[in-house]
Amino acid sequence: MILAQDRLEDVARAARRIGRLTDRQAAGDSIAAAMERLLGTAPPHPIARVAFVVWDNPPMVIGAGSYLDQLATLAGAVNVFHDLGAASATVSLETIAARDPDVILDLADSAGTAVPAYASRREWRAIRAVRERRFLTLPADLFGRPSPTAPAAVAVLRRRLEAAR
Repeated sequence: MILAQDRLEDVARAARRIGRLTDRQAAGDSIAAAMERLLGTAPPHPIARVAFVVWDNPPMVIGAGSYLDQLATLAGAVNVFHDLGAASATVSLETIAARDPDVILDLADSAGTAVPAYASRREWRAIRAVRERRFLTLPADLFGRPSPTAPAAVAVLRRRLEAAR
């Protein structure tokens, strides 16, 4: 059995299905209900325009088809690539610069540096957020996949965005 896990509503559906299949329906329903409550929450007033840069050569960004876009919206951010229906897409540096995000969001497996390595490359300096060193590195263990930890991810991202203002 293959279960879609691209968006937060997929987590809710999968939790219910796995709960039924494993005779743990109450647990599955509980996880699903928590995800549905999160998705039913009205997003707060936007406080930042962001771009998730998930690869640098060629630049790849997150679009509306990804749970990361959902997390950003629920945290009060506007993904400048929300108009892209796919989960991710390859774009040019000029496109990122033209969309002018306030902050670039990056996922990291460890607590490494707050500035991605690509930020030191000259061509990336065309992007205002890179020139101004406006990056938020998010922990991959919390943001790396859609999961029942989504409410915690939203809270962490909101706090980090507020602190970066």
